[in-house]
Amino acid sequence: MEFFVIFIIFGVLVILIINNKNKTNIEKAARLANYNNAERWKSHPTKNTQLSARNSFGGSAYNLDNKEVWKVFDYPWGGHMRPNGEVSTNGMTDIRVVGFNIEGRGGIEFIGSSIPYETKIRLKREVGNPTDKYAIEVYGKAHDKSPWTKLGYIPKDLAKNIDENYTDDLPLAAEPRRAGIKALEGVGFMAINILLPPSVKRKKYKKIK
Repeated sequence: MEFFVIFIIFGVLVILIINNKNKTNIEKAARLANYNNAERWKSHPTKNTQLSARNSFGGSAYNLDNKEVWKVFDYPWGGHMRPNGEVSTNGMTDIRVVGFNIEGRGGIEFIGSSIPYETKIRLKREVGNPTDKYAIEVYGKAHDKSPWTKLGYIPKDLAKNIDENYTDDLPLAAEPRRAGIKALEGVGFMAINILLPPSVKRKKYKKIK
């Protein structure tokens, strides 16, 4: 009987140790995914007033009842970040990238390796897309030494609007606006500003209706 009681106590202790270890691992994962980036961004020289590392809901990345909140980071944008004089226009700012969480696309890893002032976004018309003839792909470069990675697409209605109003040779550019992550759920988002040539230069690309 004593042996049985000792065995039960030993089993309970093992379970408690494993649960505590799992909790610690989860906490480490959350901190890592909400990044080393937070401190990295906070310590980076501020060259743009839009630069910040913040949680849009306040508090930490997860709270005591295990309900995780979004951890959101603003990217530096605008001004000198647009070397070719591109501009953002109404309806084309803070645009969520569609398909960012598709398995194998590496969206969360992209956010995790992003470095302020080095992260770049590129747009590319996807000719021959079988389901959306207006499709515009979004590619990202997390830092100067990283490869370009496909992150997803701009929303269909926005891509269609661009096609209906401008010719195919309209130069398209973009900049990162903000990104967010829920580390424990393994989901994230990326928002961008779509950039066009200044209005004077843009006139020649307007379609005549």
